[in-house]
Amino acid sequence: MIGFKQNDGSLKIAGLAFKMEQGGADQTELIKVLSRETPDEYIVPPVQTLGQYALAYLANTKLLTFSEGTVIINPYACTNCLELNEVKLPQSLTEIGDRAFFRCSITALIIPSNVTSIGALAFGSNAIAKIIIQSPTLTLDGGTRANYGCFYANPVEVYDFRSATSVYELNRGGGLGYSDNGAKIVVPDNLYDTWKTTWEALEDWETDQFTWIKASEYTE
Repeated sequence: MIGFKQNDGSLKIAGLAFKMEQGGADQTELIKVLSRETPDEYIVPPVQTLGQYALAYLANTKLLTFSEGTVIINPYACTNCLELNEVKLPQSLTEIGDRAFFRCSITALIIPSNVTSIGALAFGSNAIAKIIIQSPTLTLDGGTRANYGCFYANPVEVYDFRSATSVYELNRGGGLGYSDNGAKIVVPDNLYDTWKTTWEALEDWETDQFTWIKASEYTE
């Protein structure tokens, strides 16, 4: 397929800009979708890495579907897509960077099982009511300021962590993000006591923000 070199050194192929490596296009890293006038439902092409701002500021897209093979979504990759209310993340995904989906309109979220880290404010300022995390182990980043967690400024009602096999690592007590509606945290029965004790001992943890529930006692 014919490509065209851009002023920033990237290579344009079929409306997409890819990173240039050693004189050729590295089609494993998507730098930018050149048109911001994307359709309501957009399927992200199969790339290993989504670069910073690659899909930021999309004007019309309401659903983003990521192809299998995507491993890393870099910081700010999909920030400020104001119409975006649903994302479908692939099982291949392992890392979601800081503010990757900051200030979108996502209403519900499923994090696939191979994700091992989620950056500060990655899903901040959305409209997420329920978060299901399927990862057995995970690190959640609270950033450099208290309460600037992964899910900051969302109306979260339920954090479903039933797939965990160990207590998720939470960097600072704000690693989830401030919740003002008594969100439920659902964890496996065998981790309940350890998890609750570990997180509530963290700096900046606000005990009265959350209600802890054992998986066996949780009803949808």
